[in-house]
Amino acid sequence: MKLTLALVVFVLFLYPCEVFSQYLKGFVKNSSGVAVPYTSIYIEEEKKGLVTNNEGLFQINLLPGNYTFVYKQIGYKAQKQSISIQKDKACEVEITLMPYPFYEYQNTDRKIELTGNDILNKVTRKAASYTSYDADAYIKGNLTLTRITELTNTVVKKIENVNVSDLENKIIHQEINCTVKYTAPDSYKIQVNGYTGNIADAMNTRGAIGLLSESLFSDWFNGSISPLGRRVSSYYKFKYKGYYLEDGKVINKIEVVPRYDDYKLLNGDLYITDDGNITCAKLYRKFQGLETVNQITYQTIDGHPNLPITYQTDISINILGNKGNVTYLTSLKYKKIDNGGEAIGVISRGDERPKINDKIKFNKDAYTQDSTFWDSIRMFPVNTERLEILDHFRLKERIASKPWYGKALLGDYFLGNDSSKWSLRYGGVKMIFRDYNYVDGFWLGNRFYLKSQIDKDQQLEISPYIYYTTARHRLIGGSDFTYNYLPERAGKLKFSIGSHTADFNSLSITRYNNYFSSLFLGKNYNSFYQKDYVSVNNDIDLTKKLKLTVGLGVERRAGLNNNTDFTIIERDNITPNINPDKRFDRTYYSVGLSYVPFANYTIQNNESPLVFHLQYEEGFSSWQTNNSQYRKIKGGAVQNIRLNYFDKLDYKFEAGAFIGPRKNLHFADYQFYGAPDLVFNLGSLFDSFLLLDNYELQANHYWVTLSFNYASQYFLLKRLSFLQGKPFFEGLHFKTLYTPDIKFYSEIGYSINITRLFGMGVFSSFNNFDYKTAGVRFSLNLQSLLLLKD
Repeated sequence: MKLTLALVVFVLFLYPCEVFSQYLKGFVKNSSGVAVPYTSIYIEEEKKGLVTNNEGLFQINLLPGNYTFVYKQIGYKAQKQSISIQKDKACEVEITLMPYPFYEYQNTDRKIELTGNDILNKVTRKAASYTSYDADAYIKGNLTLTRITELTNTVVKKIENVNVSDLENKIIHQEINCTVKYTAPDSYKIQVNGYTGNIADAMNTRGAIGLLSESLFSDWFNGSISPLGRRVSSYYKFKYKGYYLEDGKVINKIEVVPRYDDYKLLNGDLYITDDGNITCAKLYRKFQGLETVNQITYQTIDGHPNLPITYQTDISINILGNKGNVTYLTSLKYKKIDNGGEAIGVISRGDERPKINDKIKFNKDAYTQDSTFWDSIRMFPVNTERLEILDHFRLKERIASKPWYGKALLGDYFLGNDSSKWSLRYGGVKMIFRDYNYVDGFWLGNRFYLKSQIDKDQQLEISPYIYYTTARHRLIGGSDFTYNYLPERAGKLKFSIGSHTADFNSLSITRYNNYFSSLFLGKNYNSFYQKDYVSVNNDIDLTKKLKLTVGLGVERRAGLNNNTDFTIIERDNITPNINPDKRFDRTYYSVGLSYVPFANYTIQNNESPLVFHLQYEEGFSSWQTNNSQYRKIKGGAVQNIRLNYFDKLDYKFEAGAFIGPRKNLHFADYQFYGAPDLVFNLGSLFDSFLLLDNYELQANHYWVTLSFNYASQYFLLKRLSFLQGKPFFEGLHFKTLYTPDIKFYSEIGYSINITRLFGMGVFSSFNNFDYKTAGVRFSLNLQSLLLLKD
């Protein structure tokens, strides 16, 4: 093979780097000479960990000097090795690990559990005193796709313009460098300084970077309930399996056994000293076609125990016949270690899963670090494995050039992208036939999204839409202009202008429900009026606990008649549109406040378990036709209470009234409630009255509503062993409404749900405590998705 001049220069340049940079290369094997992969290594003088690759190899760049290496791997005796690094002299070492004798503990099941609990309690008591630290981390990831189905390859090829079968049995790599700042008891900040490779960002975040922002001593770890968190005896059994000796110290092996077969629970082993320090953890988790194994090695550094030095994560993938494996190897070097103090009772959000992305920030140069940067921190030699890595396979660039028909089908950016200064996005096929009803006929058109990033604190979004209505033979449309400012205050100024039909009760049956029932079943549930409007609204957080919302609008409103009766099956159930041929204009303003009493939560990310709200709205002026004039005030509270890891209670209370004179108060301005009386609906089982017609009940005087929802992973059905771990939960529901017209209306129910998006339940209703009716309801809550908000 002929070498090009550039390649010769590169080789000559690379060679002296190997000589003068004092690389130490090593190999870890067992007594048979076979490599011991994923061995954890701790360099005492550097306060640094590293981990060998799958071939038992490692490398590190060290200054000349003397170093002590400590090698650890489950099943082998810990070994120490003194190594001298000399200037201008390459160094290669080998170490042979010997298996340790394990002394198995045999006794009754009860005694095995009692002993395991006693040892575990030593760890949790010791964890009350946390250690704050600053550390550097290096992460190496390898992804191998061992099987790609023909269907997957075809779909991805059509939509993303990527022949994904080219990746089969090839290695896709990832390297990440970051700093970790941990402040006890539960504050993590991660700064990513280097980031290169083609593994999906979401997998890198959850499978590698995210682990650095979590601790086994917290309540959640890697999306699961940690076996070292609070109240864990309700979720885990701890079995004492035996011990081995390491430098004269007893290392106890505790088997972690989940009480339920649930994806939120881990199983595996913890290795704990007699004085309550954890030396290693190996934990397993299965969830949605992914099997994850995390092995963490801990070290006592400068008298501070329980500090992680290496992570080895192995993820097996088996999704719809597509198979693969991802391995992440993570090494930490400690720069600063401080006493964190007592942490009992301080962690404020232990029952909620932490939001990983909130803790991770990317340096502006992270994606552009050069080879010199990576060579200086890389922990593994450039061997034959590296030759298979698909550096040439620029997945992100291929996706950016996806074919036009993929963009047309799903909607996509025609100019720019999500991170560019300017971008233009098209709504896709789902937005072409936006609606069908007997007033308008079909809506034919689309919506577009224009975004401009003015600077880091200001953003402008414009979303125009235009449609032709086939039954009314007229154009409808409009646009929203949204200016986002002061991100630390979540400032949002929105100006809207438009002309289209609106539903009298937009809280009940969605337009999509009405769309399909009108088109296929000849049944129209919703009534519409023409709405020509201009409005402006502004939201801003006055403090971290108080949000202000103000709005002003002018509306020209008119009743309409049905203009078509086209339906595919039958026309017998078509009803006339209500309030036709009337004008009922409105000019109004509104002021609202939301208050979160707990200082540790913000309104912006909706994390607060308790929110109070108060709103005043007034329709005024008579300059239009038949102007609606009224004053309405309402207020209430919403709270989500996490009872434990598997059970949750939420309630919503609201009371309100129309005060003073109500001149020309029109039906469209009444207080409405969610009431989709449909067997199959696109609303929520949790937030709506499910046995009321959408126009059956509304208030024009005063009202009080109250709802309770109890959601449990293990309430009734899932206590059966064959249903444990299945992705559903059970709910109990109580909702009630009081108005002067009907007094008390109530509903009770039981439901089975896959998240809050899909569920089915049985409900009964009562009028003034007298039984009214009952029914079965199915919900696909698309109303909460952007699909129905556009």
